[in-house]
Amino acid sequence: MFKLTRYLEGGYEFDFGAVQVEKLDSEGRSLPIGMSFVDFVVYEESRTILIEVKDPSQKGATAKEREEFLRQIQQNTLINESLVPKGRDSYTYLHLNEPNPEKIVIYSHSWNGEI
Repeated sequence: MFKLTRYLEGGYEFDFGAVQVEKLDSEGRSLPIGMSFVDFVVYEESRTILIEVKDPSQKGATAKEREEFLRQIQQNTLINESLVPKGRDSYTYLHLNEPNPEKIVIYSHSWNGEI
């Protein structure tokens, strides 16, 4: 766990202030086989927040990729096949490595809505 105040993800800058933040899916991190992680974990005194950032309108996304993203949202496959597994895997990984049953865990996913 380490402190970051600002971080770029998907073309967006996040300012986390003075809270402790971990880039969970960082390059070079060895992932357990079959697991995928959320982008950020924010550690607060009484809770842990899991954050996944999605932005299909960022530079480099094709019209076909944006259409596919919209289809996944409309059919709930984005949630069922990507976001829920990332939240579940991240929670499991964190819980097994640093269990703290007193903390509330919040999972937030976000996209800018421009498709």
